[in-house]
Amino acid sequence: MTGSGRRYPIFLLFVSFVLQPFPALPESGGAGAAPILDTCKAANTFLAVTDGQDATSAVADIAAGMAEREGYPAIAAYLARRAALQLAADPAPWQPAGLPAPLLAQGRRLATRIAARRQETEKAARAGAAPGTDPGAAVVARSLGAPRFAPFAEHPLPAGLSPVEPTAAQKAAGQALLATARRLPGEPELVRAERQGLRAAALVLSPDYDPGTEISSGGYWVLLSEDGGRTWSAPLYTGLRIHTPYVVRAASALPLFAGDHLQVEVEVRELDPASISFPPVREIRVKRQARGLYLDLRLADLTRDTDGDGLTDLAEERLLTDPRRPDSDGDGIPDGRDPLPLVPWRAGQPAMPLSALLAIGAVGKQALPAGGLQHLPALDGEARFVQGDRALFAGLLPDRRVIVLTPAEQAAAAARFGPFFPLEITLFVRDRSGHRAFAVWSITWRGGKLRFEERGGVWREVSVGEWIS
Repeated sequence: MTGSGRRYPIFLLFVSFVLQPFPALPESGGAGAAPILDTCKAANTFLAVTDGQDATSAVADIAAGMAEREGYPAIAAYLARRAALQLAADPAPWQPAGLPAPLLAQGRRLATRIAARRQETEKAARAGAAPGTDPGAAVVARSLGAPRFAPFAEHPLPAGLSPVEPTAAQKAAGQALLATARRLPGEPELVRAERQGLRAAALVLSPDYDPGTEISSGGYWVLLSEDGGRTWSAPLYTGLRIHTPYVVRAASALPLFAGDHLQVEVEVRELDPASISFPPVREIRVKRQARGLYLDLRLADLTRDTDGDGLTDLAEERLLTDPRRPDSDGDGIPDGRDPLPLVPWRAGQPAMPLSALLAIGAVGKQALPAGGLQHLPALDGEARFVQGDRALFAGLLPDRRVIVLTPAEQAAAAARFGPFFPLEITLFVRDRSGHRAFAVWSITWRGGKLRFEERGGVWREVSVGEWIS
């Protein structure tokens, strides 16, 4: 199967397996492709006898074995996983009525092989990453294992106070107070603003670190002013996300300022993650509700930046970077300026066409500054989350902060901070020539498959398939 004399490009054959449950195989692909065609024809004969029972699983398993032999472990792992998942979806696989015993035994052997191949390919993929090449893994593990930083104390409203609704005049005054602010997170929503003498504070809702979806508008940020609202501080992340479990009230009879603390009236309106679906075809349940509460936020907790890297400790907790190390991934770029703070930058690593794929999820585009790494600007804007292999991103410098997590890390972060739905790069692989690439992606209920080709130094997207679940 190896050798440069084959006429049928093996990489494109594998891509056809990923693109279609039953690949459209060529009638003739040269001597190199003949064993593949013969194997598939034999498999299809068996599947026809068994009424097509789990046909997709069998074909994917065959393709996974071929990809393994041809040196494409990422494709092999993807197809083996797909074969196992499709087989598991059938509660009684390989048992159609009246199936002859020899065929039933053969089917069971195939089911066993599918399960074993998935374990083998995933183990090989893990072994392919040399120890110590992913410093982000240790950083994320420490962050997820640490106690939550600055858990704000919840208190009942003082006696005699009860929740109030904002008046039109209060809303207008809040908007006017915030009109001079220049450094707001992207697309913020003013929730509450209050002035006490020359001190002023505003609470805004932004998707910067808590991606906005149909179920959430983001997390809460605080802006502070010491001159009556003429100038404002940079936004300070609170670590509080809407509906997990609190919702900040737009007005309160309780003054916002209390010395060096903020007293933020909230109500509990905690969503039930089990009721979330994509697309959102059913009402999301609220599993806990309460009113007449406030949170005590110490200003020192909001502003603390232990390692002096430009990110507060609360921001680093959410971004899963290390609040005690100014350069979490050790690549020489401080976290406050590093667009990929969990992925060490490596010059010479291919950046295209992965950067084109990131644009699908509005994650960012490649933007290496003319002056090099030392001229990277501070990143004040939104962070985007991606689920994928960090090693793929080593040559990228996107124009916004990107946090790359493995599936297990993403699940643990969602359990800790509440559900969020990153761009998932299920598969991204280049062929041996370096001139072709293929990707499988999804985000919430959308997804797709892309094939890229490089000609004359320019990558072009040559085929696209998308779905909506």
